[in-house]
Amino acid sequence: MRLDLQRWTVDEALQLTDEGLPDLAPVGTVQDVPGTGLRLYVGGEGLRAGTYTVTVAAHGRTPALALRLQHEVVRAATLTRFVRRGGAELPIARFSRISRKWRGNWQVGSAVDVAFEASSPYWLLPVVTVPLVAGANTVKVEGDGPVSPRLSLTASQTVTNPQITTDAGVTRWLGTLNAGQTLVIDATPGVWSVTVGGLDVRLGLQGPQPLLQAGTRAVTLGANLSGVLTYRPGVLDPSGVSPEPT
Repeated sequence: MRLDLQRWTVDEALQLTDEGLPDLAPVGTVQDVPGTGLRLYVGGEGLRAGTYTVTVAAHGRTPALALRLQHEVVRAATLTRFVRRGGAELPIARFSRISRKWRGNWQVGSAVDVAFEASSPYWLLPVVTVPLVAGANTVKVEGDGPVSPRLSLTASQTVTNPQITTDAGVTRWLGTLNAGQTLVIDATPGVWSVTVGGLDVRLGLQGPQPLLQAGTRAVTLGANLSGVLTYRPGVLDPSGVSPEPT
C-alpha cells in the first residue's frame, strides 16, 4: 500500500506537518574507567537503527470524510515496511506508536502521529549489480556503511560444497551444485533466503551471512563458480522530497 503524504482535493487534504529523522547512535557505550576520571568507548564500530517519526494532518469536507481519511493514514502506518525519501528507502521493522487526535472538531480535521522503528541506520539507494568470476574479485561498495548482498552463484560443472568469501568470512553451502544450477544466497535487508532451483536450502548453509563494508573490497568465489552480486548502498542522510510511507 502506497500513501502520498501531500494530497489536496475538493473533499480532503493530507499534509505532512512534522518529520523526525532517526537519531544516529553507536552500538557500543561510553563507560567510566574506575578511579581515573577517564571514559572509554566499549563496543563495535557499527551504528544502531533509530526511530523515524511523522505527524500527518488529515482534513475532510465532512466529518465522515475526515474520519475516513484518518483511518486511511492509520492503516497505511500499520502496513509500512519502507519509508521512501527521494530515491532512497529506510527499511522499517514495525511501527511502535500511533497516536490520533482531533483539532477543534471533525470539520477542522485531525492529526496522526506515528513512530516507526527502523531496521537499519542506513537509507537504501537503488540496486547496484556486479558480475563475479571464479577466484578473487574486486568490488567497489558505494555508500556510507556495510551492505548485505544478494549472491547468485552458478556452477560451470559439478561443485561440491560451493563457497564464497566476503568481509564476514567464508560462507559455504553443504551440498552439490550440478553444472548449470544456481545457488542464491539473499541477505537483502528484509529478506533472508537460500535457494537452489527455487527450493529452500537454508539448513545447508554454513558460516556467516555474507557482508561487505563500504569501499573497495574483495569477494572470492570457489572454483568453477561464476555469479552476480547485487546490493543496495546505504547512506546516512539522503536528499530528496517529502517521505512517502509504502
